[in-house]
Amino acid sequence: MRFLFFIIISISYSFSNNCDTGYVELWEVCYEIETTTKLALEYNHLSGTIPSDIGKLKNLTYLALFNNKLIGEIPKEIGNLTKLNYLDLFNNKLEGEIPKEIGNLINLTFLSLSSNQLSGTIPLEINKLQNLTHLNLNDNNLEGEISIKLDLLEELNLSNNRLDKITDAICGIIDKKKLKYCNLSYNNLCPNNFNTGYPKCILNILEKVKR
Repeated sequence: MRFLFFIIISISYSFSNNCDTGYVELWEVCYEIETTTKLALEYNHLSGTIPSDIGKLKNLTYLALFNNKLIGEIPKEIGNLTKLNYLDLFNNKLEGEIPKEIGNLINLTFLSLSSNQLSGTIPLEINKLQNLTHLNLNDNNLEGEISIKLDLLEELNLSNNRLDKITDAICGIIDKKKLKYCNLSYNNLCPNNFNTGYPKCILNILEKVKR
């Protein structure tokens, strides 16, 4: 009987609603704040919102929550995860605006918020992520202008949104010649005046394609 009692206590400790001091509970599991550096929870049938307490995992470098059933807004507390270099929330049902606090994640190299229901504009704070090489915000309801200034960017996918303007900022990325993939299709980017509606660097590329 004592052996059975021990088993019950062990399970309760790992999956209870009462995590010990120094731990945080996410989706009914307790994670140690100091030692947790990676959360790979993709394809886990996670539902509900992303808990704001996720921002307490201050040493997290890798966070993958893609292909789940998460809803609600991206919590602003995610901006506390300043050691993150990989963040993937692809294919959930997240909504609302991209939090400006995402600009605090200056160590990010990979960011994907694709295939959600995000709205509003692309926050200018995203340009603080100067280590970013991959940025995927496609298949959302984002609107407004594209004003991305990230010198190391190799992949940019903003397709299938409602974006309606490209600023000259993108020329800085193109001039660096690091960009290998860029998809801006299926937006509202067709200006009335073709020659003045696009930045000069885009016009130059289109002119070369015509030839």
